[in-house]
Amino acid sequence: MRRHVTGKEPRDLEHYAPWPNGRTNHYWFDLNRDWVWGVHPESRGHTREYQRWMPHLHADYHEMGYNNNYFTMPGTTPRNKLLPDAYEPLTDTIGQANAAAFDQNKISYFTREAFDFFYPGYGSSYPSVMGAIGMLTEQGGIAGGVAIETDDKYVLTFRQRIFDHYITSMATIRKAAERKEQFIRYSYEAHQPEKSKSSTKAYILKNNDSPYLPEVLRILRHHGVQVGQAEAGFTISASGYRQGKTEIRTFDKGDYVISANQPRHLLIHSVLARNLAIEDSVMYDMATWSAPLAYNLEAYATEQTLRVQTKPVEETGTAEGILANAGAQYAYAIEWKQRYAPKALARLWEKGYRVRAVRKKFTNGGHAFGPGSLVVLLGRNREKQDNVQEDMEAIAKSAG
Repeated sequence: MRRHVTGKEPRDLEHYAPWPNGRTNHYWFDLNRDWVWGVHPESRGHTREYQRWMPHLHADYHEMGYNNNYFTMPGTTPRNKLLPDAYEPLTDTIGQANAAAFDQNKISYFTREAFDFFYPGYGSSYPSVMGAIGMLTEQGGIAGGVAIETDDKYVLTFRQRIFDHYITSMATIRKAAERKEQFIRYSYEAHQPEKSKSSTKAYILKNNDSPYLPEVLRILRHHGVQVGQAEAGFTISASGYRQGKTEIRTFDKGDYVISANQPRHLLIHSVLARNLAIEDSVMYDMATWSAPLAYNLEAYATEQTLRVQTKPVEETGTAEGILANAGAQYAYAIEWKQRYAPKALARLWEKGYRVRAVRKKFTNGGHAFGPGSLVVLLGRNREKQDNVQEDMEAIAKSAG
């Protein structure tokens, strides 16, 4: 590859930087899919800061391939049909303001031809399930560097890309200020549960030994969802997630109840519903994500009003793990289906242990270990014998 002072040729080394782009974190994970789930600390930081401000309008600024024209909202289908009817007109209002700014500055752009608004975990769609007008803008320029020559021999500069985002920012701010009463009214009404388009009144999660249940509760609490725990057993007509069958069911004291009669109803339905209505079969990427199904929880939805008393759930942390059969003479085993088995494996590797995975199911002391379970053979880790029990206890405690 040839090297030029300007670096505008697409084959120039500047446009093939051998490192992850700014979209990922240390683990190379695309953080623009993680706004709802908060698996990564950066994502939790994003949403924590978002909730500190709770804006009425939120625009998410991105870059895409450098041969693309600028994209501004509205996007294409499918869209989250739970959003209020006023969402589309208000989005279009901002889109038209951006289009006018582009026309004035002779900048090429497009709308409605790409980027659906169905999955709630993008930086542009998360605000929409939090009661705001969420928007996306995309500037052509990934791998563009300081300057790059596009397919039609136009030289796209970094300066131009900044300018394009600048004029949409200013157009968006001006139009939002001009229509501020409409945006404030929209956010107010979007937080009113009686205006929900969903017929589901509550979601019920069985309080069993699922290792994933605390994680789903953490997700909900992180986003300000009120979670209750039944103070007595109750009976109600509810639809089960695994069979999809609606019938009269009995629930126990301690089961978790997420009522949709609260300000976060849009997020609750968007994340917990067994399936969402969709008007198109083609989408950008994410197609299904129902949290109870994704985390394999025993879950139910009811269209009836719950009459059971609940106590608020505040803490949803994972209990500390314990080391069974401490002082083992031959090996330690970890069931791979446990939620934090990968974390335990990472800790073992960090401490230099040699770890094996079993290919077949086996039973020890009445406990069955499935294929993939981890085994630390003490005979293969003799140099660790003075610290092995202390290490195992620490790993069990930290990994849950």
